[in-house]
Amino acid sequence: MQITKKLLANGVLAFAMLLNSALPVNACMCNDNCNCGDINISEYLSSGATSSLHYGGSKNNDHSVYFNFRSTSGISRLDVAVYGISSTDGSYVNRTFNKYCQSVSSVAVQSNSRVQIYNNIYETGYRLAGITVTNMDNSGGTAVYDWSPDYCAGYDQYPLPVAPV
Repeated sequence: MQITKKLLANGVLAFAMLLNSALPVNACMCNDNCNCGDINISEYLSSGATSSLHYGGSKNNDHSVYFNFRSTSGISRLDVAVYGISSTDGSYVNRTFNKYCQSVSSVAVQSNSRVQIYNNIYETGYRLAGITVTNMDNSGGTAVYDWSPDYCAGYDQYPLPVAPV
């Protein structure tokens, strides 16, 4: 009886592993494993201003981008866009997705928020990541934030898509 149970359990486990390896990987899946090599940035942005492209390094998986809008002086909302960067010529393409896995130009992040931003950087062949941020307030201020090309477990609030203009 014990041997039969063990064989059945091993068979079920082997079948589950086989089934799991055959399933396609969703570009918008949340994963708990990550590389949290945070990039710390503090910059002044006037009203409506967009930062230059901040390079974030290698993108080695299909994880979300992690963004932590830590503190602010005069800015309550940033619009954040994530980019896939070509390693050959340095060109970059917007690869930002909202929480519904729809391509958008950017996502809104409120101050004192930690979020993950979906993207398809890795899936479209890019192996480097970058971001830009835009000050959406009526006055200038200093934004202090951290970000990483890979999603960090525990930061699971989703940003809202940017409202159409």
